[in-house]
Amino acid sequence: MGQRDFITGLMFVVVLGGCASSEPMQSCGWIYSVGVTPAARDIHPLTVDAIDGDNVNEREMRPLTPGSHELKVYEQIKDSRLAVNARNRGESQILKIDVADGQIYYLGAQFLPDKRYSARNDYWQPVVWKQEARPCP
Repeated sequence: MGQRDFITGLMFVVVLGGCASSEPMQSCGWIYSVGVTPAARDIHPLTVDAIDGDNVNEREMRPLTPGSHELKVYEQIKDSRLAVNARNRGESQILKIDVADGQIYYLGAQFLPDKRYSARNDYWQPVVWKQEARPCP
């Protein structure tokens, strides 16, 4: 294991704030960013690249400590109506989220069809499209 892998792993542990412990957690919330999204509502998958400024490896579901968090996210929109050239896509956006204990937040990229020709990054916005109860491990 190289020093960079060790530092990345250490940052991951710090970001989780103890959520990955084998002992039961006192409190946690969850984010879910991969999987089926309601495309009929123009909501598509997104990728989480960083949490509170720390880079993370993409995972389907991730526990977080309760409180305010900033997620750096990228859209994964696959919609034939999107008229933005591929080289003009790929810019991140920040999603601010207040995580509550025992809740899971389903994240998505909301496609804004009325801005589908925009060469800027305003043809989408990150959203929480569903929230429900989920206990900590």
